[in-house]
Amino acid sequence: MSNLQTSNGPFAIRGALEGFYGTFYSFAQRNDLIAFLGQHGFNAYLYGPKNDRHHRRNWREPYPAGHMEQFANTVDVSRKASVTFA
Repeated sequence: MSNLQTSNGPFAIRGALEGFYGTFYSFAQRNDLIAFLGQHGFNAYLYGPKNDRHHRRNWREPYPAGHMEQFANTVDVSRKASVTFA
């Protein structure tokens, strides 16, 4: 993997997509992944787990306040890592 380009590579958007079925990441796991991405030249993290009821089935209802606080922390982690959280 020595020729893998992660920083200033040929792609403007380099990152990870949390968009799978099954148990989605905890906030701590997600924050660790975002920090890792930033340390290795990636610049994007897309949030879209299929089993997050608020993200999919209950999308019209706001997330609980505690979740919003944790998302705010994740956005802060993302900014510090120079990774766009979307």
